[in-house]
Amino acid sequence: SEFGTSNKLTTISGTNALDDITIGDKAFKGCVGLTTITGLNSVKAVGESSFEGCSYLTDVSGLSEVTDVGSNAFKGCVRLTNVDGMSSVKTIGTEAFSGCSKLERIDGFGIGLTEIGDNAFFGCTNLKEVQIFAKTPPVVSANSFPNSSTAKLYVLSRYIDDYAGWGGFTDVSSRNILIELNNVLQGSILSNENGNVQSSTYWAVDFGYD
Repeated sequence: SEFGTSNKLTTISGTNALDDITIGDKAFKGCVGLTTITGLNSVKAVGESSFEGCSYLTDVSGLSEVTDVGSNAFKGCVRLTNVDGMSSVKTIGTEAFSGCSKLERIDGFGIGLTEIGDNAFFGCTNLKEVQIFAKTPPVVSANSFPNSSTAKLYVLSRYIDDYAGWGGFTDVSSRNILIELNNVLQGSILSNENGNVQSSTYWAVDFGYD
């Protein structure tokens, strides 16, 4: 690890002044003091094992430009509860989130997601909700979501039939999604589920609607 097993590094945020950043392999592996990753809107790739074993990391958000999440990237982040804002991600590597036993929600994997690796979410025994907005169901293995039978999958209503049986999910639903474009790229998703309105930032224009 570039930072060893630092217990002093607690937060990583705000690299918007830089372009096309790649977080290197094992860069923050074992940084047990790290609790929050947010606002890294210039990061394009998260390397293999880059945050593996960051056992006090609880929240990952604002990685809106990340296209690739490497193998074991967040493996063993046992306190991670939420992954939000990876709307540009295309590939998620083998065991990327393996062992994240407190992970409850995965919000807004975007329209470009094409592949989720073997055992990507192995051991995510508390997973309750996954949102994927890809038009075409991404390639998955039988073991990508080992706990899919107890989680709910949300997709765009137009493509709900295409996701039947995908990833082993038996509970597949759609949400009414409202897009409010703030500029050419950025949109705010408002999803209404059982009367509860939730919002998150989504970086895309084309949701596949005519």
